Amino acid sequence: MNSSYTHVLADYIASVSFSDLSAEVVTKARLLLLDYLGATAAGSNSPTAAMLQRALAQDLTVGPCWVIGREDLRVQPLMAALINGFNAHIVEYDDTHRNSLYHPGAPTIAAALATAQATAASGKKLIEGLVVGYEVGINLAEAINPAHYTYWHTTGTVGCFAAAAAASKIVGLSPQETVWALGNAGTQAAGLWEFQTDGAMTKPLHPGKAAMAGMLAVFLAREGFTGPAEILEGERGFCRATASKFDLSAVVPPAGRQPRLMEVTFKNYPSCGHTHTPIDAALELYKKLGGSVEQIAKIKVITNKVAARVAGNYNPTTAYEAKFSIPFCVAWALRYGSLNLDAFTVEALSNAQVRTLMAKIKLEIGQEMERVFQQKRPTEIIITLNDGRQVKARVEYRRGDPENPPTEDEIKAKYQMLAGQVLAPEQVEQWQAACERLLDYEDLTEFPA
Repeated sequence: MNSSYTHVLADYIASVSFSDLSAEVVTKARLLLLDYLGATAAGSNSPTAAMLQRALAQDLTVGPCWVIGREDLRVQPLMAALINGFNAHIVEYDDTHRNSLYHPGAPTIAAALATAQATAASGKKLIEGLVVGYEVGINLAEAINPAHYTYWHTTGTVGCFAAAAAASKIVGLSPQETVWALGNAGTQAAGLWEFQTDGAMTKPLHPGKAAMAGMLAVFLAREGFTGPAEILEGERGFCRATASKFDLSAVVPPAGRQPRLMEVTFKNYPSCGHTHTPIDAALELYKKLGGSVEQIAKIKVITNKVAARVAGNYNPTTAYEAKFSIPFCVAWALRYGSLNLDAFTVEALSNAQVRTLMAKIKLEIGQEMERVFQQKRPTEIIITLNDGRQVKARVEYRRGDPENPPTEDEIKAKYQMLAGQVLAPEQVEQWQAACERLLDYEDLTEFPA
């Protein structure tokens, strides 16, 4: 047996069986699928999604896979993975994994569901694919971050491997074929942070392309198309090419550990994950101040360096940039006591009261916040009032993190809110019911989404 990390990972993927999964893991996988469907449906209704579909118009031949949110459109598997992975990431409501700096759901589920529908796989086989896809992606992301994250968007790069792992499991590749699939997924890995410099629309393209790349690698491997055998550890492989520091031992799941999807965060706000503990703290302060923002003189937000770099935009000029602006998100939460999709519109961006509060905000890097990053994302906000008094709030874990989880009813309510923007009420209920009875499906071409 070959003991390279890539081969060991392929053996792990082949070994996972539904019968070994606990009821708790299966429930979490079903809820992650439901959460993904809501975020993807909402994204499908955006101008950005329309641009992608127009660009692909000549390639959208009829196939077995749904474009989520478009009941009139069934397409070929690779197109479904691209479009759904893209749409899942548009409104910034898709799931995330804190320690690995990674959004696993968008690339993994987009590839897994399209593969399952293309191969008429069962609901149980889809669950297996999700478990291994999340596992491979999260482990690899932890192995290379935070060094990788400086230039590379993990969701686009690592997402290729996660998509390949999920699709490999669903298709039933051998360990050798899975090695090839991982190798050719890795050679397609891409996704740079440069889009943040000028607020370009690029970000959702990353998980869409990752889902498509991973699936393509699997379909090629199934035909005997070989891939590099040591894509992870090779001298010219993925880890050395994209991270100045990495730990390959983190890639392989240790025996007995629960699947990593149990650690995944359900996002509570439609904005960058680095804004979430600042929002949570701001909402606490909204309650303490009784919504009275006129008495605020100064606002200090103490966070970590990565959050300040990724989401430290003091002057967002588009609604999308506002999703990556701690000052905007904090100001909105302080002013309105909530933060939902209605905060990210052209009209909201020019809100005079919010802009006034933003001008009073200063971001600072805290030593304690740096010490515990990535295991936590704590934020402290200190508000100085006009009379000199100070009001403080500190949040250790985001609402939605495993340590501060939503209830199942809250996850369903989020799904209903998002899907309800696009679907008729009876279809919203149909999708939710389909996720609840996922294990009953012997053929997911009958799955309604």
